[in-house]
Amino acid sequence: MGVQSSISIEVAKDERHLLRRFKDIVRMKDPDLMLSWDTQGAGIGYIIERGHIVGNSSVESSRVESAGGLDMAKLLGRTPMDKKAANFTWRGSGLGSDWDDRVGAGAAAASIVGRLVFSGWKIVAEEVKHPNVSYLPAVVYSVLNKRIPHHEDLILTKWYASGTERWRVLSHRLTQATACLLLFDALDVIGRAGEAARLSGVEFSQSFPGIRGSQYKVEGVLLRALQSLHNRQYFFFSPSQEDTKKQEALEVQALTLEPQSGHFTDPVVVCDFTALYPSLIIAYNLCYSTCAGKLDYHRNVGPIYYPERRTSTVLNHHLKSISNPSCSNGKNQTGIDFSKDRVYVAPTGTIYLAESVLKGVLPQVLDEMLTTRAMLKRAAKEYKKHVKNLSPAILRQLEARQLALKYVANVTYGYTSATFSGRCAMPLLADTIVECGRRTLQKAMHLANRWGQGVDPWGKEDSTWLGAEVIYGDTDSLFIKMPGRSYKEAFEFGEKFCMAVTSLNPPPVNLKLEKVYLGSIMQTMKRYCGMKFDSKNQKKPTFEAKGLETIRRDQCALTQKVLENALITLFKHGIEAVKEYLFRQWSLIFAGELPVSDFILTGRVRSKYRGGKEGPVQAVLSRRLGEADPGRVIKHKERLSYVIVATPGVTFRLKDCVLTPQELLERWDAYKIHSMYYIERHLNAALQRCLGLPPHKVTVSEWLALCPKPRRRTHFWAIKSKRAMITAYFGNDVCSLCQRKCKADGSSLAVVCEFCRKDGIGSIQLASTAINKTQNSANIIAKKCSKCNGCFESAETFAVTQQTRTEGGKRHSQSLLMPLANCVCIDCPTTYHRHRLREQGIEAKGVYGTLTGDTEW
Repeated sequence: MGVQSSISIEVAKDERHLLRRFKDIVRMKDPDLMLSWDTQGAGIGYIIERGHIVGNSSVESSRVESAGGLDMAKLLGRTPMDKKAANFTWRGSGLGSDWDDRVGAGAAAASIVGRLVFSGWKIVAEEVKHPNVSYLPAVVYSVLNKRIPHHEDLILTKWYASGTERWRVLSHRLTQATACLLLFDALDVIGRAGEAARLSGVEFSQSFPGIRGSQYKVEGVLLRALQSLHNRQYFFFSPSQEDTKKQEALEVQALTLEPQSGHFTDPVVVCDFTALYPSLIIAYNLCYSTCAGKLDYHRNVGPIYYPERRTSTVLNHHLKSISNPSCSNGKNQTGIDFSKDRVYVAPTGTIYLAESVLKGVLPQVLDEMLTTRAMLKRAAKEYKKHVKNLSPAILRQLEARQLALKYVANVTYGYTSATFSGRCAMPLLADTIVECGRRTLQKAMHLANRWGQGVDPWGKEDSTWLGAEVIYGDTDSLFIKMPGRSYKEAFEFGEKFCMAVTSLNPPPVNLKLEKVYLGSIMQTMKRYCGMKFDSKNQKKPTFEAKGLETIRRDQCALTQKVLENALITLFKHGIEAVKEYLFRQWSLIFAGELPVSDFILTGRVRSKYRGGKEGPVQAVLSRRLGEADPGRVIKHKERLSYVIVATPGVTFRLKDCVLTPQELLERWDAYKIHSMYYIERHLNAALQRCLGLPPHKVTVSEWLALCPKPRRRTHFWAIKSKRAMITAYFGNDVCSLCQRKCKADGSSLAVVCEFCRKDGIGSIQLASTAINKTQNSANIIAKKCSKCNGCFESAETFAVTQQTRTEGGKRHSQSLLMPLANCVCIDCPTTYHRHRLREQGIEAKGVYGTLTGDTEW
């Protein structure tokens, strides 16, 4: 096979023997976890599907045979001879969504008994925020900073059919498999899942990202805590549907203010409460076991037992004690002294026992979690400082543990408020937590505004921080504008303000100074950006955006780059500089000077849509690709890359204009990027939401109307397919050498004006120099591609016309060899650079042929 390495290769007689040999290897290795990047398309699911198709000619065992053939789902498991072991049912129409539900990252791996089966891209999608997270080369570069090639199946089949190139296929598949393992190692998926399982006590298989929700893990932690409190006789109550219908409604929402929208040039201090909800639960002893109902339940009533509250024995005891007013000297029969702080009445009117009476389970668990997490973070810092040659495994273990603790602590409130899907929701407790958070944030905002009005915390006049004003607050953070101050003075204010707020709240509630923006834009709730300083010693700020299109996965690179650069230009140089910058970028878009990679959009598709609808444009594209290639499986929640191309007319349907990036490159002679769609629907819409705010109030469409709109460059591309637009048949009216306007010569693409023709030898030298320059650049890129993908690449493979035809004694270009090279990775910028060089080579040789009369080109 041409493989010269230590890898051993076995050759099977046919596919049936190959599958059985694969089964033997799995049994011999006996792995606990089986991982494929794409389980349905080219992984374990494909192997099981082939087993049902090829059949079984030899009688291996009647228990592992089925009407369709080999039951690989049973053979690969650890109980292959058990009749009840196989949970997989062959439906004769491919695995599809059924296999996805069984062994994907969204459900338990029940099909292969005794082994965990995971789809790599689904788990990585939960960990990596990349627009094209289901595309392996893109994720590998994002996480590992390493480029791996992507070869089409047609090329791989061609290589495997040839005796000398078969090693390339094996090397490519080994690279993909190794990359998947390295991704799991770099993200520490297994280590983090193991630590999460140890913390919560749930099954290891259910601790992987995307398998189970947060409630399952929180309940695991609480169950383990209740086991250590066996003397209290607590138990979990699982409400029925009728109980769920009768529970109280949630009445309180988190405090999220609408910001003062606009561009702020003054420093903005950003403060954030550390783990606000867990801290409030600890500070006020909020728990299922300490809740004694609302004041309304106990008003004007005698000793009453509340069986409908379904509380534990201990809580019922305290309920009867608290509701019994027949006691002397402020004490009741259990000895609880109401003359002291024995209970806490929350702002919602709900009563909670004080910690001195009964410490709740939730506060105890969360206190241990936050303390342990702080200890782990300190330990990691001490290890880095004092231990030489520290093993990375230790730091990874500490990081995995503190992340597991952070995750469970942050989602505990959600467990108490899950009134629809939860198993132990308690609206009274959830409302109390949120209302305490609202009051805590409101008090901090009131204090900041009082300082800005010249009043200190004790009510005395103090003009040190006069003018400070809260412009935005969201759940556990607040933004304070500091007019006329420097960013160092803003840091000084933030430090003193955080200390004051922390001292006014019970421990462990703590307000922390997070950052200072010097130049910021507040757009709307959870959407803002600014130039960030992390400390007063930082010299240069960095740009940061939250919720804007610069970081959204559903936006193309064009919108992200132009919007980010426009905002940075606004913060540094002003609105006029932004206008000049946008004029340059719009001109480049209209002229077609930007690469195709800047226009790629990604969208998530589903295996099926409700009501039989065709879905968004990416779903329409996915179905079209599936019809062209019946072997292609539409993966549920897969992200598909696409571009929007121009069509005749003003009105158009997006689903008729969508192509994959590779399709656009192959049909470059027929299609062009829809410039106005990207400018108006994406770029300008994002710019308007930022630049249309006060004090600028710019109308971006008016700027676009004033911008010069250069004509798009003609594609110097040999005819590959039927041209879709009539403009593709028009000749060029711009000189290819001097860029002057000249008379179009038929449908010729390479046009030379009269001035350049008169120059004679000088123009020919310019054309010859352009050819040599393009070929040299193409050879450099070819060597780069060869080093990456292991294939022989040269300038001739993607810069020269491959097919010609002869008419009247002259040779004319017909088409080009596609693809451009062996590797067609749409995430690699070299692919688009290679495409541009091919077009430049065709143009240069066309100009040379026009000047010399050689029509070969």
